[in-house]
Amino acid sequence: MGRRSARPARSARSTRLGSGAPHTWPGGRDSEQVRLARGLLSDSETKVMFRQPPAELALVRDLCRLSERETAIVASLPKGLALWKVGNRSFQVEHMPSP
Repeated sequence: MGRRSARPARSARSTRLGSGAPHTWPGGRDSEQVRLARGLLSDSETKVMFRQPPAELALVRDLCRLSERETAIVASLPKGLALWKVGNRSFQVEHMPSP
């Protein structure tokens, strides 16, 4: 996997999938909200993942269709580094804050 630097747009935000506690689905695992979220992720060509806590890794792996190697990388990423999955290709990308 290559390593590239990227500067996110000023309006970009990163959001963790969870707080580290085991994930509970709003409205239940088969709710319409969950189906919509899965559909959005499935339709997304590019996914950006920062380090995730161990309790969230199975969820991230499932939702983002990660391999074992990609899941291990997401589990151990240092601050400022992310795994970008673009189609079937993966990259470790260093994110730097803008001045």
